[in-house]
Amino acid sequence: MHLGFQFSGSSRYLREVRMKFKEVPQIPIPRRRELIDSANEARKLQNRAARGASYGAAVLTLNDNIFSAGSFFSSTHSLSLHAEHAALVHCALHGEPLIKAIAIASDDPETLATPCGLCRQLIFENARQSGLNVVVLTLREREVSVESTIVELYPLPWPDRKPRNI
Repeated sequence: MHLGFQFSGSSRYLREVRMKFKEVPQIPIPRRRELIDSANEARKLQNRAARGASYGAAVLTLNDNIFSAGSFFSSTHSLSLHAEHAALVHCALHGEPLIKAIAIASDDPETLATPCGLCRQLIFENARQSGLNVVVLTLREREVSVESTIVELYPLPWPDRKPRNI
């Protein structure tokens, strides 16, 4: 399934956002399978959410390396670290902060593990730095359920410009 959102009055703006990106990266099937498997394995490396679900994410960097991480949940929820955040931090700590794809896995049969708003923002900021429209693979039962790009998932980013140095 591929998402194709359309927002009233925003098609010109969406085209402008898409034009800021060089391309949608093509991921070879064997590397894609490794990314999917890594996201699923990462679910085992985390503590479970209060409702018992586990989440994992894996990123494919511009240098074609895969880094994965599971979520870390806090009882306060505000201190929780999402799997997507953790995977982005993991690759950055290894000197490869820019990604071309991310896979997100969950064992929750009732909910599709699409990135939340905070995760979409982080993935978008990463995409803006690399110039690539990052591929987002949402997994269900070890297979891709939804394939999209970050611009499709987050068409109205904030801010819609490159951040200024502070």
